[in-house]
Amino acid sequence: MPQFTDKYDGIYRRWCPNVPHLYLRALAGFESNSNPKSKTGTHWGLLQVGLGPLEDFNQRKGESWDLSDMLNPQRNVRVFCDYYATVGRVFASIVKLLGPVDGANFKPNWHNSEYARLVTMAWNTGIGAVKAAAKAVKVKRALAPMLSLRGPVTSVDLFTAGRALKIRKASVLFSTKKQSWQSAVVGSYKSFSKSRADAHRAGLDTTKGGNSWGLLLIAALLLLSKN
Repeated sequence: MPQFTDKYDGIYRRWCPNVPHLYLRALAGFESNSNPKSKTGTHWGLLQVGLGPLEDFNQRKGESWDLSDMLNPQRNVRVFCDYYATVGRVFASIVKLLGPVDGANFKPNWHNSEYARLVTMAWNTGIGAVKAAAKAVKVKRALAPMLSLRGPVTSVDLFTAGRALKIRKASVLFSTKKQSWQSAVVGSYKSFSKSRADAHRAGLDTTKGGNSWGLLLIAALLLLSKN
C-alpha cells in the first residue's frame, strides 16, 4: 500500500504553487511511498523524476543536475513543476487541436477529476504519448462524426486510441496497469480533498493535530447519537 505523509507539503506549496499540494502528496505516495531517497532504475526521488524531464529542466534552466540531485526533495519537486509547465503548453495545443468542447478536460481545472487524470497520464505515460493519442482521437472522431456526441475527450478515450497506435511501446505506454495506477493516484487526491473539506465544514483544523474543540464536539455528537 502507498505511504502518504504531509511532511513535504511545505515544499510542494513553495516550489509548485500551481499544483494542489494534496495531489502531489498522493502522487508521491504512489511514486515512491513518500520516500525522497527512492530509486527505481533511472527514476529517482520523491516524485520519481526520470532522465527525460531532468534533461529538459537542465536545458531550460541552465543547470547541470544529475539523478543524485533528485534525492533532494526540493530539487525533485522543482523539476516536476517545470514539467507541469510544459504539460500546460502542450495541453493548450491539444485544446486547439480538438476544439473547445472536445478539448475541455485539457483546460487547467484541478476540481475536474479528468484534468487531474490527464496530468497524471502526462507524467506517467509521457506528454508525447498523450499528444499522439489526442491526435488519434481527433482522426477517429472526424471519421465517425457521431462520436462527438460523447462529449469532451477523456483519459479513457486516450488509452483506447493509444493502444491502437502503431508506435513503439504502445502496449506499455497505454497499458491497463498504467491506467489503473493513474486512476488510483487521482482517487487518493480526491479523497484527501474531500476529507479536508469535510474537516473544514466540521470546524476542524486540517493541519497536524487537528482542532481540540472540533474533536470534542464530534465526540459529544457521537455519544448523543448512541443514546
